[in-house]
Amino acid sequence: PIPAGLQLFQGAGEGRTTILVADQVGHYASVFASDGSDVTGLTISDLTIDQGDNPIGEDTAPLFAGKPRYAIYLTKSSGDNLVKNVTFRRIASVNTVAITGLSRRARVHGCTFLYLPNQQQDYDHSSIYINTPSYADGAAWITDNVFIAPGPTAGARTAIETHGGHQVVSGNEGWGVQKFMNISGVTTAPSVGTHIF
Repeated sequence: PIPAGLQLFQGAGEGRTTILVADQVGHYASVFASDGSDVTGLTISDLTIDQGDNPIGEDTAPLFAGKPRYAIYLTKSSGDNLVKNVTFRRIASVNTVAITGLSRRARVHGCTFLYLPNQQQDYDHSSIYINTPSYADGAAWITDNVFIAPGPTAGARTAIETHGGHQVVSGNEGWGVQKFMNISGVTTAPSVGTHIF
């Protein structure tokens, strides 16, 4: 659990600081989670999160029956969350980075998403899932991320899914994912529209 008031969780660099989930650990809720704490202003950067060899089994009820295996799950924030320069390895989860709960000014930048190879079972997955309010300071920026699904990887369904307004999605690249973007911005004025480059 991420404690309230933490402003920075920074590793020594991708590949130098690694948080590793044990192989065959089964279902779990999240590697990092706000768990009700206010994480306004939190930055997570410069590390690798390796979710281990934990393929999806037959017990995949919708959203993994309450054990979705998020890597980063932030649900309470009034703004300015940043996830940058993080490599996510062996992804097999509902969402890899989820920033929800009407967070404002959420950013995911310069991250690399590497899916668990040879995943045979398809399931509902979005690597980046952001739900922000539909007004100007609700903004979300998803920029310069890379998504790579090697070989037959059924669970690599969606790279980027967003909800809300004032979104900028720019400079992202992907290979092997089934659907690159599911942009579901809902706005009330043109000034808080969605901008995709």
